Amino acid sequence: MRTLIILLSFLAVAGLAEEGVGRIAFNSDSDGDHEIFLINADGTNQIQITDNEYLDEYPSWSPDGRRIVFVSGCDGDCEIFVMDADGCNQTQLTKNESEDWCPSWSPDGRRIAFESDRDGDSEIFVMDADGSNQLQLTDNVQSDGDPNWSPDGRRIAFDSDRDGDWEIFVMDNDGSSQTQLTFNNRWDTAPAWSPDGNRIAFDSLLFGFGYEIFLMNADGSSETRLTNNKNNDAKPAWSPDGRYIVFCSNRDGIWDWDLFVMNADGSNQTQLTINSDFETAPSWCPVE
Repeated sequence: MRTLIILLSFLAVAGLAEEGVGRIAFNSDSDGDHEIFLINADGTNQIQITDNEYLDEYPSWSPDGRRIVFVSGCDGDCEIFVMDADGCNQTQLTKNESEDWCPSWSPDGRRIAFESDRDGDSEIFVMDADGSNQLQLTDNVQSDGDPNWSPDGRRIAFDSDRDGDWEIFVMDNDGSSQTQLTFNNRWDTAPAWSPDGNRIAFDSLLFGFGYEIFLMNADGSSETRLTNNKNNDAKPAWSPDGRYIVFCSNRDGIWDWDLFVMNADGSNQTQLTINSDFETAPSWCPVE
C-alpha cells in the first residue's frame, strides 16, 4: 500500500517537475531534532542543510533565492539567523533573552519581519536584513504573530488574538492602519499572501475538527475552504507563480506531519513527503 501511495504521489506531481516550479524549505525532526531541509516541488531530492543539537525551524527565503532566514535555539533561546541557501555562512541576527521567531523576508530583500515576546507578549517587529534597526510595529496586551509581507512590500498580514480569538489582520509596513480581516468563531492564523497580492491563504481551527486551509480576497471578502480532512492542514505557502499552495498535514496520523501540495483552488491535493516524521512550516523559493 505504501508503495502505491508513493507511486500515485509521484505521478500527481510529475507536472510540477516539468514546469520547473522550484524548491521548498521546511523543518523536519527526521534526524532527532528540528532541522531545515530542502525538497524539490515534485517531492524529489530532499536534503538537510542545518545540523545542530538545537532546533532549527521556520525558514523563509530571500527574494533572490540565495539565502534563508530561520529560527534557531542554539543560543539558548529562539533567535533569528540567516544562512546561504546551501546551509553555509550561518549568521545570528537577533540576540535577546526572550524568544524571536516566525521571520518573513520583505519582497525587496531589505528587511525582515518577525515575532518576538521581548516586551512581555508576542508582537511584530521589523529589522534590516543584517539584523540592524530592530523596530516594534505592534503593541497590544494580547499577542500578534506570523507576519507575512504583501508582494509590493507595502503591507504586512499577521494574526492576533486581540479580539478574544485568533483572527487575520493587515497593517502598513510601518505598523500603521492595523485592520482586522477575519471575524470568525474560529482561530485564524498563518496568513500567506498570493504572489499577485489579490488573495491571502490561511489556516483556521474548526473546534472539534482541526485546522483547515482557507482562502480569501486580500480585503477579507469571499472566504473559501480549500481542505476538508479529519485531522489538520496548516501553514500554507504559495508557489512563485501563484498556481499552487504547499502546506503541512497530519492526515496520515496524529504524530505524522508531512508536506502536501495542491492547486490554488484546493484541487489535486498530493503528498510530497512520506517520512513518518514531523515536517512543517514550508516556504516556497520565490525564484525557480
